[in-house]
Amino acid sequence: MAVQSTGTANLNSTTVPTPTGDWTYCCFVNVGLAPTGAPTQNQLAFVSSAGAQPGCYMNRDQGTTTWTAYIWDGSNADVTTISSSVPIGWTFVYVRHAAGSANYEIGWKSPIDSGFTTDTLTLGAQLTGLTTLWIASDSATEQETNASFRSYTCQAAYMSDAALLTVSQSLSAPAGANLHFLALVDDATAATNTGTAANWTKAGTFTNVADPPVGSSTVSLPKTLAFAHNF
Repeated sequence: MAVQSTGTANLNSTTVPTPTGDWTYCCFVNVGLAPTGAPTQNQLAFVSSAGAQPGCYMNRDQGTTTWTAYIWDGSNADVTTISSSVPIGWTFVYVRHAAGSANYEIGWKSPIDSGFTTDTLTLGAQLTGLTTLWIASDSATEQETNASFRSYTCQAAYMSDAALLTVSQSLSAPAGANLHFLALVDDATAATNTGTAANWTKAGTFTNVADPPVGSSTVSLPKTLAFAHNF
């Protein structure tokens, strides 16, 4: 099972890792087509709740088929395209930041990919004042209307490549000190956090969907046929 936002549901937490420290957040996301004429739609965000709302975002604009990730400092943005032709099915996505760095690495992979596609975004200085983590919206209520979510993790740590690959192959909580882990299996428990922080705040109602992602370890390996032969 997984949860889908249909324009009303979102989750947020104000218990966040230190914005200028080590942190990583990741999730399985299935982005459908945005309705024509819909406003900007955000799937995941780590942002300030004040002023111009600098932060890290994953979104689509005005009913387009382009899914992007970007960082924004209130005046300037650095953007990467995850896909120019959604829907593309379930995708594991992450953002990670090393303490003191002005760089933000975005990574993504489908269940059948063996490794990540990555891009490093930078505006020359760290983002500061980030106060809120969001799923299916942001602080400006730019609400996702047609995407599903499963297994959200946030750690106050710079997760290694190996750790992220392992997380992308499982729907369970990863090893390590998880500030947040939301299974996102149904609306009733969507805000339940099994990490070290408090439960999240939920608005609206998610739709329960029966199409969870499958880890790449179970689908990306080719089938091997064995034959016995007597000489």
